[in-house]
Amino acid sequence: MTMFEYIFLVSSIIVVLLGILFVIHTLLIFHRQRKGTLPSGPQVDLKIFGTEIHGGRSFAIFVIGVLLIIFPLKYSVDILKPPPGPQPGPSIVPQPINFVEVAEAAEPTMKGFHVLKDIRVIDLRSRIPVPEDKKNEEYSPVTWSRYTLLRKLSADIEFVDFEFGTTGINVYPRCLTHEYTLRKVTGPHFHGKIKMKHTWQIRVDVKNIKTNEDFLVINEATYWNAFAGEEKEWAAMAVTEETDLIAMVILFPEDKPFNNYTLYAQPHKLQVVKPFRDPSILIPSENRQVFLWKIEKPKKGYTYQANWTW
Repeated sequence: MTMFEYIFLVSSIIVVLLGILFVIHTLLIFHRQRKGTLPSGPQVDLKIFGTEIHGGRSFAIFVIGVLLIIFPLKYSVDILKPPPGPQPGPSIVPQPINFVEVAEAAEPTMKGFHVLKDIRVIDLRSRIPVPEDKKNEEYSPVTWSRYTLLRKLSADIEFVDFEFGTTGINVYPRCLTHEYTLRKVTGPHFHGKIKMKHTWQIRVDVKNIKTNEDFLVINEATYWNAFAGEEKEWAAMAVTEETDLIAMVILFPEDKPFNNYTLYAQPHKLQVVKPFRDPSILIPSENRQVFLWKIEKPKKGYTYQANWTW
């Protein structure tokens, strides 16, 4: 509680006590008027608790007393009310504190692993419109969660890297399942021909994972001011290794569900976006707040992209 709130609370108690005295005083006056032991003032056509009130001045004091009780109590209760506990909702990754800086870093590979499943969950529920004066601030968060089920093929492998980059305001990643080292790339870094403004790599420690053992890595990354288009947007999954299954789940805000969607597939080398027509499972929810796209045996070297309007 702040000093101002303490002062307000003490003042409220004094005002409430004063209001109670006003009310008691006027009730005693009304009682004496009813018994005839006190001369009546100007007639006021009002009854309180079955008592006719004849004193205009006494009635005014009564009203003031009631107001002095109600309003300070109302705001004092708001101050004394304990703050709400943690609310369920989207996860937001805080700005990293512990990390190492590297001037450059190679693109991560899954060499030495078999990628069984690679699932991305894009949570747009914390996204809010970004006003013009907030475009250069960390204002609207969107969190990606990546669930990667891997099988380790060699005992000599000690780590596996995951990369998160953005051309936007910033991105902050973390690993939820394993010990890891967070590396910030300070030099120029590209995804294809696109230069990243911020690039982070999560180096996950897997030296204690046994050969041919399956294990799940869960990473989260919060992108700031991403998906800022108010009429249309898109999300993509890049397949850089042989993978048994990939999937994308998009969670839309309740007040901004998707309207229409289009699916595309893009080979990395050709940089040509083509409509996606391969077999897949596509499940848009009836309320248009959840979108699931699952592809078995996706093509290595392809990016799969979903565009939507909302």
